[in-house]
Amino acid sequence: MKFTRREINDLLVSWIVLSFAFAIVWRGITHPFSVLRMMPKSFIAVGTGFAFHEIAHKYTAQKYGLAAEFRKWDFGLLIAVFSSFLGFLFAAPGAVYTSGYADEKTMVKTSVSGPAANFIIALISIGLSFFISSNFLHFLAYFNLFLALFNLLPVPPMDGSKILRYSPLLWGVMFFSILGILFFVL
Repeated sequence: MKFTRREINDLLVSWIVLSFAFAIVWRGITHPFSVLRMMPKSFIAVGTGFAFHEIAHKYTAQKYGLAAEFRKWDFGLLIAVFSSFLGFLFAAPGAVYTSGYADEKTMVKTSVSGPAANFIIALISIGLSFFISSNFLHFLAYFNLFLALFNLLPVPPMDGSKILRYSPLLWGVMFFSILGILFFVL
């Protein structure tokens, strides 16, 4: 995989801003020191969720010969911070943009790879939680499952809309499997 300097910067800025916004949502703005204590956990969770999700898209696209690069969306990051102060999070930090010729099957594989990465991280976290008693592992699983589910919503330009259009069965299996495991984690 090849990363440009701008892409690395965009990924890092998005990662830091989202980590801050998630820490605010999880701890509440009325407890600023608690938000600061939450930042390391938030940074790890967002790193495994957001960063691996986007890198999976990039890797898959490049594997099939496409140019692929993450670009942050400044307005989306502002919405994330603003909404976190209101007690919820709506995050649209950016996306991996691809160029080059790709058939529909390649584009669906690229779309599937992000939520699949979140699903795998969640399963690893759940598996480890059987051996290591840790609320953080449950939190990590929940965060990754929620992110996968959110990205599978069948609303353009989300991954789910592309997957559903290509194969309703594939979308249904992914969406309802993740939803079921999310209820298990809760």
